[in-house]
Amino acid sequence: MARKPVPRQLPALAALHPRFHGFRATEHNLAALTHLLRRTVDRVRAAETRHFYSQWEVARFFGVSRRTAQLAYKQLEREGLLTCVRGSATHLHGRKPQPRYPPRAVVGLPAWLRGFYSFPDWRRFHIALEEQLRRHNFVADFVFYHGAEVGLPDFAERLLAHHLDVVIWLYPTPGFLQNLHLLADRGVRVIGIADTPQLFPFQQYLLGNERAYARAIHAWARAGVRAVTVLRSQESRTWSINRRIQECLEHAGLSCSLACLSDTHAESDLAALAQDRSRGVFLDEDMLCVELCRTASQALLELFRRARVLVTRPVNLPADLLRGVHFDLLHYDWARIARRVADDLAAGATPDPQHSTRFEARWLPQVDASAFAQEF
Repeated sequence: MARKPVPRQLPALAALHPRFHGFRATEHNLAALTHLLRRTVDRVRAAETRHFYSQWEVARFFGVSRRTAQLAYKQLEREGLLTCVRGSATHLHGRKPQPRYPPRAVVGLPAWLRGFYSFPDWRRFHIALEEQLRRHNFVADFVFYHGAEVGLPDFAERLLAHHLDVVIWLYPTPGFLQNLHLLADRGVRVIGIADTPQLFPFQQYLLGNERAYARAIHAWARAGVRAVTVLRSQESRTWSINRRIQECLEHAGLSCSLACLSDTHAESDLAALAQDRSRGVFLDEDMLCVELCRTASQALLELFRRARVLVTRPVNLPADLLRGVHFDLLHYDWARIARRVADDLAAGATPDPQHSTRFEARWLPQVDASAFAQEF
């Protein structure tokens, strides 16, 4: 089958090089041809990408072999001037980069850097969301930040410099409220995904875990657990328990206490908890779990083996260390959440901020911890 002709809007090579009558015998054909092609590029290059002369045309006009023309094109490709598509056309890059397939919108995904590499479920969600956005021809633009910078006005300007159309933020930081308003004032659509109702009037998806807690608590009571200890770090900002979870514990007849783990005695504190088979443990403080994995991993693993422990996100330890270890897990279907958020965005859905879509966590009893290990 004959190839379809490639449409070009370029002057003939003879018009660009009217005085060319062949290379001198003393010239190196490849170097001379590459030089002339650079001059040709300078004269015909436009703002947008366009089709360039074929290697066959160049070889015929300049009187060189196809191999010489091919090598010259490869050199210009290395210089970033051309792209040679095998078996097809050669593209001359424009002076101003233009998207080959314009996206529907640029979607910013702010991600707390420490949380992204510490929490496997955060990584799974963002990877799934990028895939779902791409399916709808959105471009996902990751913007990583450190905790201290999120409330500074410079961070909002940094986001705006990405020319974002939408921002989708997993666990938006309350300290960034003023900057969220600044983004909205500049026409950026703001979408939040959080486990507590936020105090800003933007579209949001809620993550709920109270039903999962209730199922776990009643199952523990039937299994002989009589008390629950909720672990906290010395730097904890929350020295209380969710009211509904507290009511559920009381209804099931389980006493509840808070235990502060000190930096210097964490291993011995965990060892003491592991001795009481009638006591369950809630490990729901994210950064405490990360620190225990880093500083007291063996004591934490022993606690998992000997006591009933509920964690609210996968443990950031290698799979090899977690083989034979089980714990209760509150699990969100992050792939489903990512798909719903991307589908809503593609459909132009704008739900009432006062009636947010809610995703419920599932209680997974005694899961194989290695199945939820860190990926790297």
